[in-house]
Amino acid sequence: MKNEKRVRERLREHGLKVTPQRKVILEVISEMRNHPTAEMVIREVRRVDPDISAGTVYKTLDLFVEKGLIMRISTDRDVMRYDPVIGRHHHVHLDGSEEILDLEDEELNRMLEEYFRNRELPGLVVEDFHVEIKARKR
Repeated sequence: MKNEKRVRERLREHGLKVTPQRKVILEVISEMRNHPTAEMVIREVRRVDPDISAGTVYKTLDLFVEKGLIMRISTDRDVMRYDPVIGRHHHVHLDGSEEILDLEDEELNRMLEEYFRNRELPGLVVEDFHVEIKARKR
């Protein structure tokens, strides 16, 4: 494992016991930059450890989402994807493909922060936001 020390730290920072399966799954998903599905994660995890069950991967992904280690992204086709980048960023879904691009834009973040600061949503407090953009290639 390339980043074993960092993986151990991240698991502990999020209150998780460090297990061999969690280490493998977190390292694999952290190295994938294509917003993988659970099936894609399973395929990559099994290249490292063929004995990890699909059920373990599914449960671990759910746990990682619950603990804030990764994000879950739903596509317009209701396919669940996972993102190891948890800092504020947005997603561009490319029409006609399964490709999802990360969009980090501080100006957009500032505009949205100001928007929500100046507008009241009755009975609600905006804690965070995440923009999903649909686009197509020219």
